[in-house]
Amino acid sequence: MTAEIEVIGIRRVDRGRLRAFADVQLGDLILRDFVILDGPSKRAFVAVPRRMWVNGGQRYFAPLIDFRNGMRNKVETAILLRWNQEQDQKLSTPSEGKRHGTPASCPANSGLPA
Repeated sequence: MTAEIEVIGIRRVDRGRLRAFADVQLGDLILRDFVILDGPSKRAFVAVPRRMWVNGGQRYFAPLIDFRNGMRNKVETAILLRWNQEQDQKLSTPSEGKRHGTPASCPANSGLPA
């Protein structure tokens, strides 16, 4: 049995290499705070939620979730697909308050106030 994977939310952060947090639903289970980061080549990648602890001044990390049978790859792929869709949508949506389209010097804009 394979649970359906649904990315239920992405929260943009843009702090250093950190781009966003993603929440995923696997069947009846909701997994929160997957991390979307910029990699060395500026290509986004996903890290599973983890916990941090300090021992003797050294920081340690451990994943909070272990996946089996390729599920991690499926979850990461779903998150990156949604992230890329949102990025594409962001790039194709004009910014508010800015005029886009035909330049004022074009005949289509004749008669319009500058």
